[in-house]
Amino acid sequence: PEHEEIGPASVGKNSGLKNVFIPNAKPDSHATKEEAFAPVLAVVPLPATGGKASVFLKAAVQYANEKLFGTLSGTIIIDPETEKSLGSE
Repeated sequence: PEHEEIGPASVGKNSGLKNVFIPNAKPDSHATKEEAFAPVLAVVPLPATGGKASVFLKAAVQYANEKLFGTLSGTIIIDPETEKSLGSE
């Protein structure tokens, strides 16, 4: 997939490994199905949810639970103001 190398190369035991950023990984791409033994950050854009944070959050959790497996992990980053508004939905 399209990617860019970011930051300095790793040092020590993993010397020479590049940090890889994949900004628009497909939900079923190699980047989301295989564990990389190197520093990789793949961002998977999810379908629009009409601007409702609660709908997006449910879709993101569902994607993580159904598509990520093994030792793959996911992080959901949320704006503090949006997080506060979720309490009222």
